[in-house]
Amino acid sequence: MTEYARRKALVVGESTGIGPAVVKRLVEGGASVLLTARTEKERAHAVGELGSVARAVSRPRP
Repeated sequence: MTEYARRKALVVGESTGIGPAVVKRLVEGGASVLLTARTEKERAHAVGELGSVARAVSRPRP
């Protein structure tokens, strides 16, 4: 069993910088992850990099 098996995580560090690194570690550990992204292009890139276990969504605007 992996460290984060059957866990769910929300990462709001955006889809660039440290955010993807955190998400990759969580996914490698077995977690399902939701990541925020600013643009459609960033969302598509994040999902392409992270696979089907991670899902990227739009960041709420103030």
